[in-house]
Amino acid sequence: MKGETAWDLGLVLRADHEPNTVKLRNLLGADALDLVPLEEAEALSGAKSGFLGPVELDVPIYVDRSLEGAFNLTCGANRTDYHHFGFKPDRDLKQFKGFHDLRLAQEGDACPRCGKGRYQAFRGIEVGQVFKLGTKYSKSMGCTFLDDQGQEHPMVMGCYGIGITRTVAAAIEQNFDADGIIWPWPIAPYQVHLLSLDPGNTEVAAVADRVERDLEAAGFEVLHDDREGLSPGAKFKDADLLGFPLRLMVGTKGLKEGVVELRDRRTKAVVKVKPEAAVAEVTAARDRILQELETAGGR
Repeated sequence: MKGETAWDLGLVLRADHEPNTVKLRNLLGADALDLVPLEEAEALSGAKSGFLGPVELDVPIYVDRSLEGAFNLTCGANRTDYHHFGFKPDRDLKQFKGFHDLRLAQEGDACPRCGKGRYQAFRGIEVGQVFKLGTKYSKSMGCTFLDDQGQEHPMVMGCYGIGITRTVAAAIEQNFDADGIIWPWPIAPYQVHLLSLDPGNTEVAAVADRVERDLEAAGFEVLHDDREGLSPGAKFKDADLLGFPLRLMVGTKGLKEGVVELRDRRTKAVVKVKPEAAVAEVTAARDRILQELETAGGR
């Protein structure tokens, strides 16, 4: 560790553990604490990585609690290709500062409260934060309250924030398949992806435009893909990648049968409906999706 001088203090822990500098900073009451870069540590110790050790360092050294009671340990000797054997932290360190909880939690660690549960690690995205401000600001601003006895006390403050972009990233990480995103209905940029499979065909263009106007009049947000020069397959792939909840396809072949096709992005179920019934079918699909979402959220 370093601060104003080259070496301010040291931290010793097992090789299979990672340091938690927040814990050490809190222990010391320090405003900031930085790990010495590897290249700088090698230059200061005169040894390559893997052979750096704490025995000869004349700085305060804090040792992780996992090494309490340990002896006959091996550590680097601050000389390349050499190790120090028989190391015992509380005996061999020049400025031993005690054993403390200074490492990151690991999979399988016992619960520090009950000792029975085991820590399980999961990947996640921080979508919000809660800051416990205590009375730091309420004291300076004179923000107080009266208790039951009429005594004045500073309010205990806190605040929170929600990251919009992080929320979107978290939703996508939980809703996708091999073809792309599967947007949840409440946060989808568009709810209906309207595909004109043959926009150069006047009938297809007219029906697609009419369906788009009807859907928007009914309150749906529609992305109309009327790009020319692309095959239906290319538009299908793009639609899957973007992943809006419903895809409505208007094509020459379907109109010959008097229908358009509605596809659910999540279930991949396809129904054929008459163009004039598209709004009703999309509405029914929306209600079904929201009902499924509500049921899933209640479990």
